[in-house]
Amino acid sequence: MMSCLKNYCHSCCPCCCSPPKSTDKYVGIEYRAPEHANVAMTSPEIQKVPFEKVFEFQQPKPEYGIHPQMSGTTTPPVVSKQPRVAHGTSPDRELPESPNGRLIPPCPIIEFSLFYDMQRWTLSVHLLKMYNLPVKGLHCDPFAVMFLLPNREEIFESQIIPKTLNPVFDQTFQFTSLQPQEIRKQTLVIRIYDHDKGTKSDLIGIVNLPLEEADIFGMMVRKRISENVDHLRGETKGDLLFSLAYLPQREILQGIILKATNLQKSDVSGTADPSVKVYLIYEGKRQQKWKSAVKKHTLIPVFNEIFQFKVHNMELSDLSLEIFMMEHDSFSKSEVVGVVQVGLNADDKVGRLHWDEVITSAGKPVSRWHSIKPLAQDDYGSERSSSAS
Repeated sequence: MMSCLKNYCHSCCPCCCSPPKSTDKYVGIEYRAPEHANVAMTSPEIQKVPFEKVFEFQQPKPEYGIHPQMSGTTTPPVVSKQPRVAHGTSPDRELPESPNGRLIPPCPIIEFSLFYDMQRWTLSVHLLKMYNLPVKGLHCDPFAVMFLLPNREEIFESQIIPKTLNPVFDQTFQFTSLQPQEIRKQTLVIRIYDHDKGTKSDLIGIVNLPLEEADIFGMMVRKRISENVDHLRGETKGDLLFSLAYLPQREILQGIILKATNLQKSDVSGTADPSVKVYLIYEGKRQQKWKSAVKKHTLIPVFNEIFQFKVHNMELSDLSLEIFMMEHDSFSKSEVVGVVQVGLNADDKVGRLHWDEVITSAGKPVSRWHSIKPLAQDDYGSERSSSAS
């Protein structure tokens, strides 16, 4: 009988008494049967909860501590009621309630940003938007007028946003010639008007922001609009921009009536026919006068007209100007709308400051914005008698 070659023997060979050694490195590991495994350590017991009871299920408290901002209890979500919205608010804003359950009306808010350029001496005001403006009529067509006090040299007017109580402007206005040592002394004034084509625009709110307490380097300002404007109604009849210069070599006082803005409407068409009349006053008496052309059908007339008064042998400190804004009427006499006074004894601070700058800046024109004040009874009488003469 031929013997088996063990070098070539396989496990199926009957002549081999023992199976060949396995090359599997895990062959020596004893595996437990599933029935011997500790199921409690590998699979914690899970309590089944019906789906409709899932939000009522309270999880067991663990033995270790829990972070105070993490809740160990799952509560059902609260279905919010439909928010009650007042007229003029966005529908996604819910009104707060007072302790007695009544709704607190939202206050009007304005948002804008300020940026002061120290190299160019400019202050940029980016008018963003407003919320919850008060309703004065059937609808609201808001626009804003802004200026700085006390100088009031530049006055800006925004665009009109029709039929909204939450206007979005996204406009930038730039005030110039503001030195670093003077910028903190200014107060930004923003007046909000409701545009009306048939009558004068209604003043509905005002914002005063002293720049000494404001961040003027790019931060956004969110401020409440004051509705207490009764004391401001009728305060001015518009604004007038003009320049003055004293020419000492020729002994002439020269002025340029530049333009006016925010004038009142005088007829049902919603326009006006303005003109300007200027009087030179020396030692309390009117010496010379000048009158501009009439600008038809406009509330923002641009004049650009020059006047000159001879002031030979006159002390500048005793001189003053009375500048009347007139409303032309084709069928009767022109009506006086308001007056601007310029001189060292002027009632208005801007008028005194402007005249002082003219005296100290001989030969150089000095321009400023002035508020057109309502005419006093004595001024009105003197103007009528002068016109008649």
